[in-house]
Amino acid sequence: ELVSKLVLASPPTWEDMTTAIPEKELSQNYYFLTSPIFGNLAFRLLESRWAIEFFSNAFLFESGSCDKDWVDNACEDFSVSEMSRTPVQAFNAGFCQHRSFQTELETLTQPTLILSGTSD
Repeated sequence: ELVSKLVLASPPTWEDMTTAIPEKELSQNYYFLTSPIFGNLAFRLLESRWAIEFFSNAFLFESGSCDKDWVDNACEDFSVSEMSRTPVQAFNAGFCQHRSFQTELETLTQPTLILSGTSD
């Protein structure tokens, strides 16, 4: 065996990994995010300093408060291009949840530790 032990860390949650997003919803999400008008506007907003701070506080910092250095560093290395947006569009559309992984997860043969935080 190449993998002798496995650690799963949340997010994604167990529910996210075992619940498929319907294909119609995936298509709608992806077409919206790749739309030249609405998708471009959405990404311009999400790539703004305000949005980086807001979503960092909401999803990355349990205290709900990232510091100025965090936001500065996040914005400093930020380069926007169509190529860098493509994987983000696919992920946010839900393509990683195109099917349930429940069978695979429940039949893992190696010892598995699942870590889930209080804010997940």
